[in-house]
Amino acid sequence: MINYWIYFIFLTLTWISALFYQGNSVLGLFYTVIFFTGYNLIPLVSVLWKKIFFIGLLLCTIFAFISMELNPFVWLILVILAAQFYELFKPYIIYYLIILSFLTTLVPAFYLLDLKIIIYQILLVGLSVILIAQLNIQKKQHIEKSIDNTRLYNELSTIKRQQLRNDELIRLEERNQIAREIHDAVGHRLTALLMQLEVARLQAKGKESAEQFSALKKLAQMSLLDTRKAVNTLRSQEQSGLQAVIFLIRKLETESHLRLTMTLKSGVLNSVLDNEQSVTLYRAIQEALTNMMKHSERKRAEIVFEVIAERELKFSVKHIQSQKAIVKEGFGLTNMKERLENIDGKLSIENNDDHFIVVGQFPLEVKQND
Repeated sequence: MINYWIYFIFLTLTWISALFYQGNSVLGLFYTVIFFTGYNLIPLVSVLWKKIFFIGLLLCTIFAFISMELNPFVWLILVILAAQFYELFKPYIIYYLIILSFLTTLVPAFYLLDLKIIIYQILLVGLSVILIAQLNIQKKQHIEKSIDNTRLYNELSTIKRQQLRNDELIRLEERNQIAREIHDAVGHRLTALLMQLEVARLQAKGKESAEQFSALKKLAQMSLLDTRKAVNTLRSQEQSGLQAVIFLIRKLETESHLRLTMTLKSGVLNSVLDNEQSVTLYRAIQEALTNMMKHSERKRAEIVFEVIAERELKFSVKHIQSQKAIVKEGFGLTNMKERLENIDGKLSIENNDDHFIVVGQFPLEVKQND
């Protein structure tokens, strides 16, 4: 947007200079109004209309300034337009520039039959073509570098994700190893201790001694129960259900340098999700964020989780868009819908001029308050 206003300022100053050089006229002012009206409408229309408006700007320039008197500022106007809207026509715009420069600058030069002016104007037009062609080369190189940077970034993200998965597997293996050692060593010893305490209790001669052995046996049983709980905890994953999904989203946010706002409404964290629901929820949000990164300049989104009537979990992913996107149901959206349908859910898209919102909803595995 900053580049647009820079071009606008230079174009306005050049156009005013061309008007003063050629002399103010009612026709010139009329084409000036049409020119700048169309120029300011170009950012608001589709690509097809951009091309139509651009051709209109070129025609306005010809009709406003073409004459048998040489106006050097016209050449500068054409160069500014060609440089700003090069992407609309790419190499063809150079031919437009040559033709229009011939009509607006070279024709008057030939009419005046001044060889110096003719040579000067030809060199000027040639220089313009070279400069705009060089601009195109620079843009291509910039695009290629951006593609290379994106590829390297994706490879780095893949490596980081693989490293995180490896770290998780190592931690899981370590927990399982500790659990086995506790189960085999401490658990077996506590079991042996219980058996010995039971034997001692049966062999106790006094009532007081039997009660002491009974109390010690209960303490050993409680210790064995706590040990088994610790073993089961170590053997299980650190997080599950919605908490695991939120953890994975935060990890994706860090890896992809996103700025996410996450809202958890009342009752969400009490929701019980099975493994398939958790995977489907994460994959749907991941796909929505991937689409945002592809089609939006801003890497900022708002994610909302809420429970509907204590029966269904609803989620939405909303991000700002500079212009209304054209929604094409490709593999990503189709896959999201199919995944949600497999768990009796549904997916919808809200697309307006300001925001793009992906909304999903599916029934909870365990209904709340049942």
